[in-house]
Amino acid sequence: TGREVGGVLDRVADPSEWGSILVHAAGQAWYLTAATLGLAPLGLAALVVLTRRRRHDGPAAWRRRHDGPAAWPRRHDGPTAWPLDPPRTTAAIVVAGFLSVFAASTIFLSAGERIDILIYGRYNEAALPVVLAAGIAFLLTRGATVRSLGAVAVLLIVLADVTLLANDPAAFADPRKPTVNALGVLPFDLSPGGLDVLRITALTVIAAVALWLAVRLRPTVAVLLLGAWFLGAAIAVQRHVLIDYAAYWTRAVSLRDVIPATGADVVAYDTAHFSETLHGYQYWLGSVDLVRYDSAREHPPADLLLSSKQPAGLPTGSRLVATERAIDQALWALPGELQQRLEARGYLAPPGNAALPRTALRSHLDLHGPPPGSLQPGGSVRLTVRAFHDGAGSPWLPSRDPDSNDGAVGIGARWFPNDDPSTPVAVQRSYLTRTVLPGQAHEVVVELAARDDDEPLPPGRYRVAISLFEDGGVWFDEQRGGRLALTIDVV
Repeated sequence: TGREVGGVLDRVADPSEWGSILVHAAGQAWYLTAATLGLAPLGLAALVVLTRRRRHDGPAAWRRRHDGPAAWPRRHDGPTAWPLDPPRTTAAIVVAGFLSVFAASTIFLSAGERIDILIYGRYNEAALPVVLAAGIAFLLTRGATVRSLGAVAVLLIVLADVTLLANDPAAFADPRKPTVNALGVLPFDLSPGGLDVLRITALTVIAAVALWLAVRLRPTVAVLLLGAWFLGAAIAVQRHVLIDYAAYWTRAVSLRDVIPATGADVVAYDTAHFSETLHGYQYWLGSVDLVRYDSAREHPPADLLLSSKQPAGLPTGSRLVATERAIDQALWALPGELQQRLEARGYLAPPGNAALPRTALRSHLDLHGPPPGSLQPGGSVRLTVRAFHDGAGSPWLPSRDPDSNDGAVGIGARWFPNDDPSTPVAVQRSYLTRTVLPGQAHEVVVELAARDDDEPLPPGRYRVAISLFEDGGVWFDEQRGGRLALTIDVV
């Protein structure tokens, strides 16, 4: 990824990379300025000024306000020894710490071109509270001037221009939101996808002007309004972004539930196929030990390992236990006693690209809620179906290939005209979101749509068969698997 220690140091030492580092620094500075309504750069500037202030009191006056000279470290015992100036020293520590975090975040992420990487803010936010408090304090005491407002506005516009012009504009049209990596600017742009930098900049300048005016008229009211804004923005982001984001990752990570079922004491994590889940597996596995290794350089240190769905270098005879649907990650059992136990329990997928055995197709389905009696042509409804694995011999995998749906198991709906139950006129498919072991059950949301692709079905009565399927293989109900039979009028 270019974010290992060696890759980061090489980038710093390479003059051709310095331009990219500066562009990412501009993007992160724009984010911090916009997310805080200009208070972050104002607070940083105030702290820098504080570090340069000159002390006006002599040592005697200073010590009279404290516990005496014995409480302060001295560089020598002479009568002119000066104690540290706490405000000045604190400001220097905060500035140095914040700039260090900012520099590390910028350099570490300067190799990425994804929308959230271009304006990354999550690392800097850890060092932001004190700087933000300094900005508010400065604004309330002496900073609500036309000069400071103009400086913030110009800074925002310049940073926005650099962020846009120095990067590919298509990056900011990416439908994926920056989510947890840049939450601060999302209240200004809660559209379904992309990030409008110019719009956010304009709205931030307007909000900053309103804050400046409020401070000049009613400082206490201004602080209350500022707090209300940050609270309201946090609630809006949680509602529109974080709930869906958390739900996605909850569905995306299921191997953590499969690992304890294997009975293994140790699982190895292949860092050559790194996923964000590594951070979670350190805490999810309880008594199961997690050992990291790199398959490009090392042999697996355990008989159960987390790696890619199609990793290179696995020992001959390794078998697939489970996979994730949304990310390229799989659980593998290496040849040995553990693999034999898992095979006896039906916890191993067929080798290679072989289809599911007939014994693994036994199932039954439950429908949550009443089915629809009718739909308009082209209309749709979502049904929640619970599938029970009543078979043996293999788990149901949500994905086997990171680049295709071949071999994946899902629940589908086939529409048959009432007078011709042999040939479906429309099919909808929804894939499992997790591996289902024999004896387990899983809920899937199936979209039932009265259309064939984008073409609405003609009015009439249809028989709809809902069943499990293996992509590239069979429908389970054709091999004595479970089926839900519905009759729906398209009117």
